[in-house]
Amino acid sequence: MKRFVLSFISIWFVAIASAQTNEIYVEQPITFNQYLKLIEDNNLDLAAEKLNVDISKANIRTARTLPDPELTIEGTDNGERNMQMGYEIEASLDWTLELGGKRRSRVELAKSESELAISLLEDYYRGLRANATLEFLSSLRNENLYHTQLEAYENMSKIAEADSLRYSFGEISQVTARQSRLEARTMMNDLLAAETEWRNGMLDLEVLVNKQMNDTILKPVGNFEQFNRDFLLADLIVTAQNNRSDLVAAYQNKDVAQKIINLERANRKIDLGLSLKVAHATYAHNEVAPTPAHTPISVGVSIPLKFSNRNNSDLKVARFQHQQADYQYAQIEK
Repeated sequence: MKRFVLSFISIWFVAIASAQTNEIYVEQPITFNQYLKLIEDNNLDLAAEKLNVDISKANIRTARTLPDPELTIEGTDNGERNMQMGYEIEASLDWTLELGGKRRSRVELAKSESELAISLLEDYYRGLRANATLEFLSSLRNENLYHTQLEAYENMSKIAEADSLRYSFGEISQVTARQSRLEARTMMNDLLAAETEWRNGMLDLEVLVNKQMNDTILKPVGNFEQFNRDFLLADLIVTAQNNRSDLVAAYQNKDVAQKIINLERANRKIDLGLSLKVAHATYAHNEVAPTPAHTPISVGVSIPLKFSNRNNSDLKVARFQHQQADYQYAQIEK
C-alpha cells in the first residue's frame, strides 16, 4: 500500500511539471535544413572559428610588409657661444635589407596557416553538423517513442478498465484486475519518462543555436524515410580519404610545419643594415680654426656577426614539430 501511495504521488508531481511545461513553452516546428541555418547564423563557437580565418588572412598582409626605415635627426652645438665653432645638424636614414628569402618564407607560412585555418573551420563545421544531426534525429526518435508509449498506455488503460468491469461481473479474479491496473500505472511512469526525455531533447537543441529561452521551443519535424540509402564501403573510404575535413586539416598542418622549417632556415641568414647620413655644419668664426660651412654625406653598410647561429634549437624544434605532424597525419589516415 505504501509503495502504491508513493508511486501515485510521484506520478502526480511529474504530471503537474509536464503540464506546466506545456503551458510555458509553445512548440515551434522546424525542419532539419532550417535548424542547420540557425546554427550557421547563431552558434558562437562557429563565429569564433570564422574569425580565425579572418585573422589568418590579415596575417598574410602583415607578412608581406618590409622592415620600416628609421629616420634620425640630431643637432649639435659645437660651442658657438664660447668658441664660435658653429652648429651642426645631422639626419640619417637606416634600413634593414633582409636576405635569404625571409619575406617570401613569411608569406608562404602565413598563406599555409590561412589554409589550415580554413581546413580547421571546415572540420569544426563538420563536427558541429554531425552533433546537430544526432540531436535532431534523437529528438525525432524520442518523439516517436513518446507517441508509441502513449498508444501503449492508452491501450493498457482500456484493458485495465475492461478488467475492472469483468471483475465486477465476476468473470475474472481480483488479482488479475489489480495486475492490469498495476501494469497501466507502470506504463504511465514509462510514458512520463519518455515525455521528459523528449522535451529535454528539444531543450538541448536550443544550446547549439545559442537561442535565448523565451516562450517558444524548437520542435523538429520530419521522418526517417529519407535515410533509406545504400552505400558501398569502398566508395565511402575513397570519398573520406579525398574529402575528410580532419584529414585535409592534418595534411595542411604538415605543410605549415614544413613552412616553419623554411622560415627558421631563412632567419639564420644575415641581414644587411644600410644607412645614409647627411650633415650640415655652419660656418665656424673661431680665430684659431675658422671653418667654412659644409655638408658631408656618408653611406654605410653594417654586417651582423651571426654568432647566434651556433644555437640551432629553434630549427630543431621546427623539425620535431614537422615530424609530429607527420605522425598525426599518418594516424588519421589509418
